[in-house]
Amino acid sequence: MRTVQHAFLVTVMMGAMAVSLWSADVSDEARRFFDRGMAAVEMAKSPSDYQMAIDEFKKAIAIAPQWGDVYYNLGMVQEKGQRYAEAIESFRKYLKLSPNAADTGTVKSMINKIEFRQEFQAKQQKLSGVWVESDGTPFQISMDGNSIELKTNRRNLSGDVDEYYGPGVGAMSVPTSAVETIAFHLERKADTLSGTWESKETQIEQCTVPKQGGSVEGTLQEKEGRIILQIQRPKLKVFYASPFPFSFETADKCQEVSVIAQRNLTLVFDGPLAPGGIGADVSTVFVPGLIMPEYGWTGHLTISALLPESKAAAAGLMSQDEIIAIDTVLVSSMKGNEAFRRLHGEVGSEIELSVKREDVKEPIKIRFPRVPVSTEFPKDLQTCWVN
Repeated sequence: MRTVQHAFLVTVMMGAMAVSLWSADVSDEARRFFDRGMAAVEMAKSPSDYQMAIDEFKKAIAIAPQWGDVYYNLGMVQEKGQRYAEAIESFRKYLKLSPNAADTGTVKSMINKIEFRQEFQAKQQKLSGVWVESDGTPFQISMDGNSIELKTNRRNLSGDVDEYYGPGVGAMSVPTSAVETIAFHLERKADTLSGTWESKETQIEQCTVPKQGGSVEGTLQEKEGRIILQIQRPKLKVFYASPFPFSFETADKCQEVSVIAQRNLTLVFDGPLAPGGIGADVSTVFVPGLIMPEYGWTGHLTISALLPESKAAAAGLMSQDEIIAIDTVLVSSMKGNEAFRRLHGEVGSEIELSVKREDVKEPIKIRFPRVPVSTEFPKDLQTCWVN
């Protein structure tokens, strides 16, 4: 058998997969499935494409379970498909069935290398998922080697923009409900992070906030599940106004987009969120009576949507309930990243919420088990982010 060569290119891989097929006493039907698997390898263009080859090789194994060579080739495509645990199992089966093969040492070396890749993959998966900034904004982390992308399309601009509206004469401050798309492109070296950030152009009423960006420095506290980033970002003023009295204009117009100050900011993210949650859309927007709503993190969490058949609903939780404590810890004492992290836990673990309900004098305590929730938040802003 030829020495195995590790390369993604199919032509090289096919050479590495050359085996002494005809030395095994196997049926034509098993060989047919083997050949079909090799054809699938030739067609593969990405790791996910190797599934067809895996399926065909497994059919060959079902017919000829003592055919060592097919386990070798199965291990090759499983490794290329990044299914490392399965690849190791297949190569070990090959070694057991072919103890005197000339490439025994090479295959053992391959197993050692795959175990390293498996460990590295596990570290990446441990970090992937939803992370939450201290203002309560969810970010999705994706990883490629030591490259990390931290991205969201729903970061509220209330902390970065002072918004003013001038109805004819003068101007008054109004809450900023606009959200932006922002991404951090980071390279990891041990626990140190560095890279760039960029935000897309954002519309606030008639004014356009230009895209922004710059450099990023930070740290990854892996055991604590925390990322801390330092960036420079300006504080902006946005001013739009209705037509001046007695003018011929009929539509609001942007009057000003300007820089108020340059700031050094520290951004803190916690994650990834555990796969169990309460099964509800939770809002950080606070509406104090008849006053204008407050955006960003204000120390308030409100149930904005709840599935009627959920365990939380069965336990008594209702839409528009305000969560005032999570497992006896006051929401007002936490940052947004801490509050959302506390909402999540392992699937089936119990959570206790203390909620304030309109027309009910005393807080209501509700206990129920966490249910599976998505480890990604919706890309569509109109879709609820279920926690």
